[in-house]
Amino acid sequence: MPDKDVVLAKVATIQRCLAQIRDVTSLDPARLYDGYRAMAMDAEREKEAAEWCDALSRGAIDEAR
Repeated sequence: MPDKDVVLAKVATIQRCLAQIRDVTSLDPARLYDGYRAMAMDAEREKEAAEWCDALSRGAIDEAR
């Protein structure tokens, strides 16, 4: 069973994406592509943040050795 905190974090991410889509498109179907791009940028930022955290944690582990 997934950890409750992990699930809640994923739900929060989805909610942020949906809010950003709403803000960008004003719920106008003609502007849906702009919403998709906004969501993709948000996911890319999240991926980059995870990569930074991984790199920093590896650096801390290497320093401890």
